[in-house]
Amino acid sequence: MGSTDPQELGRAAEDLAARMLEDKGLRILGRNLRTGSGEIDILALDGITLAVVEVRLRAAHHAAAWRSVGRDKRRALAACLRDIARRSGLRPGIPVRMDLVLVDGQAQLRWVKGAFAPTTPWLIR
Repeated sequence: MGSTDPQELGRAAEDLAARMLEDKGLRILGRNLRTGSGEIDILALDGITLAVVEVRLRAAHHAAAWRSVGRDKRRALAACLRDIARRSGLRPGIPVRMDLVLVDGQAQLRWVKGAFAPTTPWLIR
């Protein structure tokens, strides 16, 4: 990740995250999905669970990336998923998990499954 352009760095981090998730067996359904409510970086299928993945890049360390995802961002991700579910006709009852992939300045990745979810996965209604 040699560029200094923030958009290029973000794209490179998302590319790394998508490859890592595929290597872990997830099927990528979409990337950079935008609605009026916000954007989902990666939407993937992990078995029968729909994973909404936020990718965060921070030069220093993972803790800064983790802290950068506040309550408003989590709400926007959920609203965006609801919009996508309505538009695409995702069937009700699909378990959903909110994940986070943290990328540091040395392209080290950390995948946090269920980073924002309650103790049980929520469902598309």
